[in-house]
This record gives sequence, C-alpha cells and structure tokens, in this order.
Amino acid sequence: MAGDSLCFSKYWPCFLPSAGWTSYYELRSANQPTNPAITINGVADATNSYFTYTVTPAITAAWQSGECVLIGFVVNNSQNLRHNIYENYVRINPNLGTNTNQVNLTTHAQRMIPILERQLEELAAHSIDESNIQQVEIRRIKRMDLEKQLAWNKTLRMNEIAQENAKNNRPNGNKIVPVFNIIPYGGPGVGIQNPFIPNT
Repeated sequence: MAGDSLCFSKYWPCFLPSAGWTSYYELRSANQPTNPAITINGVADATNSYFTYTVTPAITAAWQSGECVLIGFVVNNSQNLRHNIYENYVRINPNLGTNTNQVNLTTHAQRMIPILERQLEELAAHSIDESNIQQVEIRRIKRMDLEKQLAWNKTLRMNEIAQENAKNNRPNGNKIVPVFNIIPYGGPGVGIQNPFIPNT
C-alpha cells in the first residue's frame, strides 16, 4: 500500500553477496511518476549471505495506485552477468491513511449492479416501450437485455467475493466433488481377485 513501509529479505543460495552478487527489484508501470521504473536495491546482511530490501513510507507515499510489474534481478559485475530471478504482477493500493485521498475502491461489477437495478426500476414504471412521434422513433432498452447484464455482473461480483474470501482464508463457497473408483468384484472363485481381501 502506498505510504506504508516495505521491508523483506531474500536468500539466493546461487547468488550470494559474498560471491560478488548484488540484487535489486524494479516496479514498472505506465502511471508511476518515476517512469520507467522504481528501483528497490538490496543490501547484504552482516553475514554477507542474504539481501534485505527496505523502502521508507515517505518514498512509497509517492507511488501511484494501480497494476505494476515487479521484476527482480541479481548482478555480478566482475563476471558481467545478470539474471532475472523474479517476475510477477502486483497491485499498489492507494494510501488509505490520508484524509485527502478520495479513491473509489469499488469494482466494475459493484458499480454496475446498482445502475442496472435502477434502470430496471425506471423501465418497470413505464408501460410504453417504443413510440413514433412525427416520424421520430423512440425505443426504450429491452428489459431482457438489462436482466442479462445484471445477471452477468452479479456473477462477476460473486467471483470477486470468492477470491477475496480465499485470499483471507475464509470459505469461498467452492465445493470439491468426490470421485470414486469402483473396482468390480465377483467374489471368490469367479476369476476376479478382490484387491482388499488377500487370497481371494
């Protein structure tokens, strides 16, 4: 989250600081003020065996919220080597600790559901779906189209809630369907051996 402290450590057994390796991460995003990248340099610990990455709140407060690509590198200048050790998409959340940051945190589905429901209510209050006045044709959006859009956005919202619950170690509503493997058995002497009863 923007405005928070960032601190983590990484141990790369093949790229130890004692062997001349340095490490850094880059945050790449089109909406960052320091585009093309925000660099997070690793510092070797006292034992010279792992890297620590630290960013102060004053620095992260300037980061813009949104999707970014986080890329990690290790470099050995004496050997003229560089390796990509990490790459993933991350999201920088807005600084919620400030009173001036007015950010709409709702998703597309959350915003669309009340809009579509309001349109359905307005449509239900009118009995005329289409009319023609002086060769000007007026058509109202079909109720079925609105209902389809509403059902789709509710499905999206249910998936979002399931993902949020899974991320926070709460039940997400997904069910695991058991699968049974039934082995046919005709009894002793029939010619099919029962794997659960020896010597049959």
